[in-house]
Amino acid sequence: PNTPQTSSPNCATVTEWTSRWAAPESAGITPPAESFLATLKKELAHRRVFKTRAEARLAIRHWVEAWYNRRRLHSALGYQTPIEWEDHYRHTNTMAA
Repeated sequence: PNTPQTSSPNCATVTEWTSRWAAPESAGITPPAESFLATLKKELAHRRVFKTRAEARLAIRHWVEAWYNRRRLHSALGYQTPIEWEDHYRHTNTMAA
């Protein structure tokens, strides 16, 4: 239905591609990973069409590095970005050592 498609017939959709490496039924998937994939699909994959897998990979990498890790606030991290949380964690552990 509104699954993002690639224009090449031999390219999987982003939803199919991410499902292959992190389907909930696969061994070892964690609730945070399921949450991340749901967010990725909702905020990126379901909003556009990718011409190739390479284009989809580049868009995912950019979304993670530029948005998800640097600007998006995470409730599980006290409404900090992952980068802010890591910086605070490193600073706290450096001071304690």
